[in-house]
This record gives sequence, C-alpha cells and structure tokens, in this order.
Amino acid sequence: AGLLPGFSVVFDEIESLRVQFIDQTEGTVHQWLWGFGDGATSNVQNPFHTYDQPGVYTVCLLAQDTLLGCNEAFCRELQAGLTDTKEPLIRAMPLKIFPNPAWTNTTRWMVEGVVPADYSQPVNYVVFSLRGERIAEGTERGSPVMSVPLQAPVPPGMYLLELRSSSGNYIGKMIIQ
Repeated sequence: AGLLPGFSVVFDEIESLRVQFIDQTEGTVHQWLWGFGDGATSNVQNPFHTYDQPGVYTVCLLAQDTLLGCNEAFCRELQAGLTDTKEPLIRAMPLKIFPNPAWTNTTRWMVEGVVPADYSQPVNYVVFSLRGERIAEGTERGSPVMSVPLQAPVPPGMYLLELRSSSGNYIGKMIIQ
C-alpha cells in the first residue's frame, strides 16, 4: 500500500564525477524519474550519471505505481567530485502542502508538519522542479502552518519543497496544473 522512495549512491573510485544511483524504493514501482540536480534526467531504475563539474547537487527520485495511480518523491543532496565516498543519509520528515494541486497563478503554498522545536525559528526553503532546477528559495519563520511564497506564474508540473531547520529536513511534493 503506497510507495516509500529512497536510493543509495555509489561513487566511481577512479572517475569521481561518475555516480551510480541505486533505487531502494519500498513498494511496487512501474516508472522512475530521476533529476540529477544539473538539468539531466533519467527514467532507468538504477542509472549512472556523470557530472560536468564537482559540486553539491540535489538529486530527486520520483517513483510511480501506475496501477494504483500513486507517486512519491525523495530528494537528497550529494557532493560529486570528492575522493571521500562516505555519503551521509539524510532522512526528511514529510510535509502536508495545500492547495495541492494548485493553479499556475498560485502565489503562496501553506505547509503543515514542522515540529514545535522549529516554531518561531528561521526555516530555509527551496522549491525544485523534477529536473533539479531551483524555482524559489528563501527563509520563513517556522509555525504550525507556514506560508511559502512563489512567483506566479509557475509552469504546470510536479515540484518538490524542501525545508531545512535546526531540527532537520522536511520534504513535500506539490502539483501545479
């Protein structure tokens, strides 16, 4: 019942910009969509990707169960181009986002799910397209229902919202139609 996406990474010891992504999604997946954070995408289950330059990239996996009509996304940052292959696993807490789906002229999303320790604290947000492009970012105060501003119009599609706070990371997906 449902999907819980996740993945691990394996860095090439000789060519440090070459990375293999290994799908570890729990549930039945029929389609995969990877965004590597540099504009490149893949629909292979366990793709290889070579980055053009060293850096920190936000990689997103959208896992789809086409029979049940559900999809879930998971994003994490990785640092490509280093010889140290120890990659910390970042677990993100889920968010409830509304309106969802929203229209292209939506200028603000409301977000629930921030833990009380983050209330009144600065919370950084980034909105990513599935291609890994940042379409919005900034800082808002944590609260039981946070408001994340957007510059309308936002093109139709699926987007990922990542929040970072002193308590941890949060992730949620939004659909614009």
